Amino acid sequence: MGHDGARIDEIQTINAQAALAESYQANLQRVRGELDRVDASFTRLCAKRRDLVALQRGAYDQVTKTTFQRFEGRIKARRVDGGDTGPRMVSSGISDSEA
Repeated sequence: MGHDGARIDEIQTINAQAALAESYQANLQRVRGELDRVDASFTRLCAKRRDLVALQRGAYDQVTKTTFQRFEGRIKARRVDGGDTGPRMVSSGISDSEA
C-alpha cells in the first residue's frame, strides 16, 4: 500500500470516529442529566436529614428534661451532637477505663 492507501485508511478511521461523535454527545448529555438529578436528590435528602435531626434532638431534650425532673437528678444523660468516639456509661459512674 502506498502513500495514498495510508491516507485513505487514515481518513476512514477519522470518519468512523466522527460517526460516533453524535452518539458520544448524546450519552454525555444523558449522563450529565442523571448527575444533575442525583445531585438535586442528594441536596433534598440532606435538607430532610437536617430537619429530622433537629426534630430528634428536640424530642431527646424533652425526654431528658422530664426524666431529670421526675428522678430529681439521679439519672444522668447527655446528647453528643457531633457523634462520639465510643460508648460511655455516664449514668452508672463507670468510666471507660473501668468498664
